[in-house]
Amino acid sequence: PSLAQNVPNPFTQNTVISYYLPASMPNAVITIRSLSGITLQSFNITSAGHGQITVGQGTLAPATYEYDMIVNGKLIDSKKMVIVGE
Repeated sequence: PSLAQNVPNPFTQNTVISYYLPASMPNAVITIRSLSGITLQSFNITSAGHGQITVGQGTLAPATYEYDMIVNGKLIDSKKMVIVGE
């Protein structure tokens, strides 16, 4: 499994997080957290292969966030994204 850096980053409107999930690992979640560790959004990934999720600026306040990919309960990767005010 793999988790890509969101594009664009930083962003003002929308950003896309791409990922890859092998067929042998069909149970994954991508979570977006505040820097203090509070989970703000979760996306369940149930399809194998390459995919992406879109995050809109309207769902989160301008700030820096971390997002993680967790597969079968194990942290695979963690990245940071920045939302800037308009």
